[in-house]
Amino acid sequence: NSAGALPDNDVRAGRRLFFRAECHTCHGGTKWSVSHKDFVSPPAAEEIATETGAAGVFPGQFLARFLSNIGSFNLGVAGQGNNIGDNVGAPEVNTAGATALGADHNGDGKGAGFNIPSLLAIWQLPPYYHNGACETLDCVLSNETHRAAGKGRDILSNPADQAKVVAWLKTLDADTPFPLNVYIDRHDLFVDPPKPLKGTQVTLGANVSLFGVKSDLADLISDLGLSGITVHFAVEIGSVNPAEVTLTADDFAQDFGQAIATTTWTIPGETNILRPRITVTIDPADELPEDNEVDNEASRRVRVRTPGRDRTPPTVNSVLLSDDDPFNDTDRFTDSGTLRVKLQAEDPAGGNGE
Repeated sequence: NSAGALPDNDVRAGRRLFFRAECHTCHGGTKWSVSHKDFVSPPAAEEIATETGAAGVFPGQFLARFLSNIGSFNLGVAGQGNNIGDNVGAPEVNTAGATALGADHNGDGKGAGFNIPSLLAIWQLPPYYHNGACETLDCVLSNETHRAAGKGRDILSNPADQAKVVAWLKTLDADTPFPLNVYIDRHDLFVDPPKPLKGTQVTLGANVSLFGVKSDLADLISDLGLSGITVHFAVEIGSVNPAEVTLTADDFAQDFGQAIATTTWTIPGETNILRPRITVTIDPADELPEDNEVDNEASRRVRVRTPGRDRTPPTVNSVLLSDDDPFNDTDRFTDSGTLRVKLQAEDPAGGNGE
């Protein structure tokens, strides 16, 4: 780590401010950038865009979802609304006066912005922005449009807070872990009792795993203004109540441990689906920045059985005797030669009988 003589308190505060301002929206993941090579190559045709522009440049292809407009185009040009320092920037046009790359020339909403760089060792790699407009990280943090890009509003207007974020950015290198990961696997889903029956209520649960430290998770939840991690339950038949459960950092048994989320599943008495699917999703609104965003949902099928015949013997509450006709158990016996027996019993499943 490259912290050197940077004050630890400033570094920790800067880290929290980074996530509170939702800078991870663009600079997230293990490489501190959401821009990455697609697992499937080449990308789907509908994702590939082409900018045919007034600049007269080669209409290169790009993936629009990896471009971000942070107000760095014409940065520092008076009257452009992207002010930094003394606004000594120059308009970005070619020799013919046409706008350069980075602008949406054809108006399709896909060409504005630039590829998001990684923050690994960013303090050693000046100048910054696509055009080298800033020579320091302090200059980068002076761009209000950039500061508001993640959260949609600027919470880093205080220069002291900007300095703390810069202090933390100076510590970022390949050894800096992305904060944490919350994940779930299909084997983490359970039903109690494990052999549910039609027409019954059972417990549906999930063992949610935390890869990280509980205190980091608590800080992150607090910084984002959340009450906790939402766990959403969905079933193919019947209903669950509640459909969402909230987990806090304290619910996890330990650092790098697990927390249990449960709800009640009401299974209908009549259904033709004998192996319904149950699905559990962690953080369905994608509010929590994580190391891995694709392991937050798991599903499996559960066999639902039809109840067998009730063969439980009745519970006998009383035995009555009579030699009379009609039956009268309060009368004294006589030498009639006839004796009747009446049993009063209760069915454990409900109801009385004689």
